[in-house]
Amino acid sequence: MIPRIVTAVFAVGLALLPLGEAPATAQPNREPNAVELESLERLALENHPAIATARGRLASARGAANQAGRLPNPIAGYVGDDLGEPGEHGIFVEQMIPLGGKLATSRQVGEAEVRRLEALLETERLRVLTAVRVRFAELSIAARRLEIRRRLAGLAEDAVVVTGQLFNVGASDRPDILAIEMEAERARVELAAAEAALDRRRVMLALAVGDPDLPVPVPTTPVGDVVPAIDRDAALARVLAESPEVRAAEREVERQELALRRARRESVPNLFARADALYRRERFEPARRPAGWNAAVELGVNVPVFDRNQGAVAAAVADAEVARLALDALRLELRARFADVYEAYRVARTTAEIYREEVLPRAEAAFETYLASYQSMAASFPQVLIAQRALFESSERYLDAVEAAERARARIEGVLVN
Repeated sequence: MIPRIVTAVFAVGLALLPLGEAPATAQPNREPNAVELESLERLALENHPAIATARGRLASARGAANQAGRLPNPIAGYVGDDLGEPGEHGIFVEQMIPLGGKLATSRQVGEAEVRRLEALLETERLRVLTAVRVRFAELSIAARRLEIRRRLAGLAEDAVVVTGQLFNVGASDRPDILAIEMEAERARVELAAAEAALDRRRVMLALAVGDPDLPVPVPTTPVGDVVPAIDRDAALARVLAESPEVRAAEREVERQELALRRARRESVPNLFARADALYRRERFEPARRPAGWNAAVELGVNVPVFDRNQGAVAAAVADAEVARLALDALRLELRARFADVYEAYRVARTTAEIYREEVLPRAEAAFETYLASYQSMAASFPQVLIAQRALFESSERYLDAVEAAERARARIEGVLVN
């Protein structure tokens, strides 16, 4: 009678385990709760300070580009000579006019900087979204792991009671009691660790959203058991083509080339223009009237004899070359980054599939076999505990693999922004 009680206790716990199914009974892939995830993504885009900072830098660059193409303000003032009788008094207007397309090129440099910061804003947006998706998956896995730990702790507590009853009727011995009590204590420790991990995942998700006070509920729909497949070549091509980091580096090359053009045009002389309107009070015969208003115009250019901006041109040449090399280095880094992340994804996905299709069904069968043998007095209770522990540990390793695969998949879908 009592062995049947033990069998019922573990059978119920086994039925409640959130394990992967064998291939014949595999359930369709379950996506994350779209409403919850989309809501968190929207909050992150609205609230995260990193995105707000990138927008502020972009607004500043747009203002600077607008300013860069404007003419310098004219200078107007008073001019006087021999302020007594007779003398001259008047006004003047002076204007410096840059030649050689300096203003247009300066504006182009500013507009290239705007395009670079637009790409960096997209980089920041993808970085935040990737962090939210990764933290969401981690929270979902942590919730499933906590559920496993709760069930394991509950089964261990029930087994302590049942084993004590077996000992009282002589159907169990002292080592069995000690073994199950140790298992129950271990299960309680692991349960406390799982609860702390879930709380930490909540905090990390709220921080990824950008609101540390955000109450984050556990997702009602967990991350799917079947990790979607990713085609390596297509994913790499997408990363290289759509990476905002690459676009930002390309815009930096463009900006440096325009800055070089601007530096070379600095040696083109600027036009200096001045107009004077003078009232002469000197009187002439025979009418003895003042000479009246006279106008004067001055035109000139600065002559690039000593300073032809040679040093600035040399520096701009070097800066442009550095920008081109940085772009090439970034493309190589992206390929290396992709190789690392895709390898982690492939290993984790393969591990999850093997555990779901092979390891977990076998661990479940071994547990049921030992449980049946114990019921018929053909196996000891510690053997049942070992099989139970193996089943739970396999389920946790399976969840670890799913979590690692989802983390890598989120990074690949976010085109590997750093």
